[in-house]
Amino acid sequence: MKRTAARYCPLLPYLLAALPLLYLVLLLARHYVDVPVADQWLLVPMIDRAFRGELTFTDLHSAQYEHRMLFPRLIMIGLALITDWNTGYEIAVTVILAVGTLLALLYQTRLTQQDTGWSRFRWHMPVLALMVFSLGQGENWFCGWQLQFPLTVLSVVLGFTLLSRPEWSLWRYLGAIALGGVATYSLGNGPLYWPLAIALAAVMPWRPGRLKWASSVQLPCSAGGTAAAICRARASPSSCRGTARCSSCASRSASSAGR
Repeated sequence: MKRTAARYCPLLPYLLAALPLLYLVLLLARHYVDVPVADQWLLVPMIDRAFRGELTFTDLHSAQYEHRMLFPRLIMIGLALITDWNTGYEIAVTVILAVGTLLALLYQTRLTQQDTGWSRFRWHMPVLALMVFSLGQGENWFCGWQLQFPLTVLSVVLGFTLLSRPEWSLWRYLGAIALGGVATYSLGNGPLYWPLAIALAAVMPWRPGRLKWASSVQLPCSAGGTAAAICRARASPSSCRGTARCSSCASRSASSAGR
């Protein structure tokens, strides 16, 4: 019995880490309803223009309150075109993004454990899984519109994971810059990625020449991200605001569904 327990005990952290995800998937499968929720109705005019072939980059890049939701809109509108706007696919993408965040965190902690000699410790995995798949963010799980949040979190985590490696790599650095762009144009607080990324790059043990080159690339990107945040704050409000406009959105959605 002791040998059996010793054999399967290493698997226990993995099994416990899978339980929050399994419970979340079962909960979504049971209680999910294929109906747009709250701000999700604001996507109706863009989906309508996409079906008519009239969607432009200006539409995708337009301000949504304090956000520039370029990348979330690309995902949601693309899914709507493929699935006739079945919002369940947006929820599925949200879960997939969260799984990606968990895997990135586990990868980063594994690298840290290897550097500190704690490579056999696994009990942090259930804790991270509980944090990532917490039901406290229930609105993010049940409303596909909220995928902007897990998309931004995943971009930031992956970007910092790439920047935190002591070995210099041009492709990792360019990847971190690209992920910063995704975060900037997904959520209102996305531009905060840039000053944090600069601070992280400044403390890395890279050679002075490479650090100088990195700064010459990252500082303009940071300035661009900050400028985007300022322009976002001064941008005009969303073109779909107010009860009357949302009523129009609902009627247009019903007519589109009847096609």
